[in-house]
Amino acid sequence: VQTQEQQVFADMEKAITQFMNTTKWTDVEFEEKERIKCDILITLNKGTSITNFGAIVQVKSIRPIFGTEYDSPLLTFFDNKWQFEYAPSQPLIFSENTYTTELTSLLAYYAYMVIGMDFDSFSEKGGSPYYQRALNILNNSQTSGKGGWTALGGDTRDRYWLITNINSPQFENFRIGLYQYHRLGMDLLTDKPQEARQQILDVLKALKIVRDQQPASVTINAFFDAKFLEIANLFSQADEATRIEASEILVQLDPANSAIYRKLAK
Repeated sequence: VQTQEQQVFADMEKAITQFMNTTKWTDVEFEEKERIKCDILITLNKGTSITNFGAIVQVKSIRPIFGTEYDSPLLTFFDNKWQFEYAPSQPLIFSENTYTTELTSLLAYYAYMVIGMDFDSFSEKGGSPYYQRALNILNNSQTSGKGGWTALGGDTRDRYWLITNINSPQFENFRIGLYQYHRLGMDLLTDKPQEARQQILDVLKALKIVRDQQPASVTINAFFDAKFLEIANLFSQADEATRIEASEILVQLDPANSAIYRKLAK
């Protein structure tokens, strides 16, 4: 970004950090150590003025695995449609029921997506109230004229389709799979590795049904963007029959990483 006002970036970073960490997103009480770990990498790519910005953003969240020091990647999502205004010392004000500013709507949307997926991983479809809030933000933001909030343009890889997919009945197996994969699979991997891998393999089979119905789903793609290395590693330690079965289904589910999955069958 070409601007002499470099201080605006430090101000922006501080404001976003405070907004994400001090806003009360849920009525559930968390201890400090229980707070969700999330990274938002904002790469500013152009500035039409000193207060108008475009950005490519990566949102990542992780989930601790029971009885270990390992954190499992839960969400990895790339959004290249951030266009927003920001002025130094500008307060970030958010209202869930009305559109206030583009920046706060974007941040709040992803806050609720992160929380929803985290809750889904601990209880079956536990994230429903937070996905509904993300959907409300989407609906309120559609009049802004900014990219990513509507189905217009034919791009199925944006935030509109991420939340629309998750709220669709066709993705019920995906959401139940988030719980089964993490709570009944990863959380038991240390104590019951064989049963845990079988549970995760069953989840992959259920995801195959979802993928067949929605072959270009950005939600399924985001899942494997976060999980492909983890999945490949956990099945690399399985018996030969399980490795081969996992390899075959993973190649179909996530062709972009097929070279990694094919190594499981060797």
